[in-house]
Amino acid sequence: MRLLPFFVLLLTSVNAIKFPRRSIGGTLAPYHRPDARLVPSTYIVRLSEDHSLAKHFAHCGVDLSKTSPRFEQISGLYRQGTLLSSPSNELADVRFSYRAQLDDYTVNQLVRTDPGVEYVEHDHYIRAPQTTSHAMHGNLDFSTSSNNKRWDESWVRKPYWHLQMITAGKKARIGNGTVDPVRILKTAGRGVNAYVLDWGVRITHRAFHGRASNFQNRTTTPYCEGGSFSMRDTSNDSHGTAVAGLLGAGGGFSISFTNIINVKIFCQSEAATWMVAKAITDVTNEHRTFVRTRPAWFKGSVINLSFSTDYSPTTARAIEEASRAGIAIVTAAGNT
Repeated sequence: MRLLPFFVLLLTSVNAIKFPRRSIGGTLAPYHRPDARLVPSTYIVRLSEDHSLAKHFAHCGVDLSKTSPRFEQISGLYRQGTLLSSPSNELADVRFSYRAQLDDYTVNQLVRTDPGVEYVEHDHYIRAPQTTSHAMHGNLDFSTSSNNKRWDESWVRKPYWHLQMITAGKKARIGNGTVDPVRILKTAGRGVNAYVLDWGVRITHRAFHGRASNFQNRTTTPYCEGGSFSMRDTSNDSHGTAVAGLLGAGGGFSISFTNIINVKIFCQSEAATWMVAKAITDVTNEHRTFVRTRPAWFKGSVINLSFSTDYSPTTARAIEEASRAGIAIVTAAGNT
């Protein structure tokens, strides 16, 4: 399977499913079971916007945060895209999802009978992406031209093959020993944070020219439950670093000078859906902080997801919230 430098840009927010509010004694909350390998006895519970953990636990008759193994929550302080100023504890958990290890009785007789529960999703694993081919033409050339105006053009004299393909205005001469130079905008992508959710990124690679860093300056990732927690790229084929290179390496590899932010979600061959949703939510919160504080260098954010997964309403909600916040979501278009 070969990694191709093509991406699908989600220009509109994901249309999240809106579940109707139920009455006490009515139907059970919807249960989503994906066609994937399930995390054993582990569920994601989504509460309605006007519900809270305190009310939910009161309905269940038990504080699940104290009795359920692996209980964890996403505590977004944003409601319908609006920052809550000085939120109280009650407001802070308005838009909670939580994950916990629950038995069948608790899921079906307690949790799903609560009218304030929007849905219950069985947590499942997402398979990590793989790269098996790195066929390229030409050599890296890190030379740059000196331009003064923002819109002045620059040239990549020895670009890799994918750069020629996506910039060619006519049939590209590739594979015959001829390398056509590529014309680029010198400042393309400057000031944009590209969050790479992947196997990790080798941020010290010279191709990034010092523009790569770990998310929140972490040395270990909080989004894995096993494997190597180090933020470095631990894939067998440098998948995360390769993807980051397509987004923002210098020289002959990319036409973008974006900041690469390493958000490691794969520490082994698969990752839990809950952790991916949590990572997207944390990135969204950081983006909103930059928008609110307006540092002079900041121009915007992109989240890159170069993997495929079964549908998850929790991940869809996280993506919807990121898109609503103004983040461009980019996903792989496939390797075939």
